Amino acid sequence: MKNGHYEIALPFKNWQRSVSNNHVKAEQQAMWLKNPTFHDDYKIFIHNIVVKGYAQRVPNHQRATGYEGKKWFIPHHRIYHPQKAGKICVVFDSSAKPKGNSFNDQLMKDPDLTNSHLGVLSRFQQECMAVMADIKAIFHQVKIPNCNC
Repeated sequence: MKNGHYEIALPFKNWQRSVSNNHVKAEQQAMWLKNPTFHDDYKIFIHNIVVKGYAQRVPNHQRATGYEGKKWFIPHHRIYHPQKAGKICVVFDSSAKPKGNSFNDQLMKDPDLTNSHLGVLSRFQQECMAVMADIKAIFHQVKIPNCNC
C-alpha cells in the first residue's frame, strides 16, 4: 500500500507487443457524451476521480505519435443507479474488442478465486453472524505504477 492506495503492476503477457489504435472506436462508444446532462455528470465524475488521486491526465509527451502501439483507450459507458437519482456510474469496459482484441486479452489470466453462491450460502450455517461489505470505488483505488514502455 502506497499513499493510501494499493499498487500493483499489470501482468502483461508481453510488454513489447504493439496494440492496435482503437481511438476512433473508443470515441464512437462515447457518443452518449453529446447529451448535455450526461456530459455534465461525466465531467463531475472525472473531476472527482482526478481530485481523489484515482486518475491523472496523460502527460503530453505520452500522447505523441512516438507512443504509437503503446496506447490503448478503454471504452466506457455510463449507467445511473435507479434508487439514486442523478448518480452516474462510469463503467470501464476492458473486455471490449474494438479491433478484434481487448485490453484484457493483453493481460495474463489468474485463477478464478471467486466463491460460489452455494459455498457462501452453506457457510452462513457455520456461525451465528455474517458480515458483508462494499468498499466504495475499490477499483479506482488500485494504483498502477508508471512503466517505461
